[in-house]
Amino acid sequence: LGEDAVTGMIDGSIVLWKARASTKMVAAHNGPITTMYTISDTENKSIDSRELGPRVFSGGKDGFIHLWDSQFNKLWSLDFNTTTPLSACPQIQAVASRENKVLIGTKAS
Repeated sequence: LGEDAVTGMIDGSIVLWKARASTKMVAAHNGPITTMYTISDTENKSIDSRELGPRVFSGGKDGFIHLWDSQFNKLWSLDFNTTTPLSACPQIQAVASRENKVLIGTKAS
């Protein structure tokens, strides 16, 4: 996100920071955000070439993963509470992306 910073909060919100001041807050998860991962402009082309710009993955204790654009509009979501096979503990612990693939770790992985 360039010079900006992003934090995931215990209440499930994401905060965008510019020059040490919070400029935007988004309700992202029902409960704590446990992991975040950024995708740069160059990596982004493999995920969605329609719109360039950095992206951010967020994962939470609620078992959801969301993909956000640089303005924190939600682009994609996955609910691990409803996947098959069902995870014994779907809390998201890690997320990463490479070559149009997403790697997700849950507490029960």
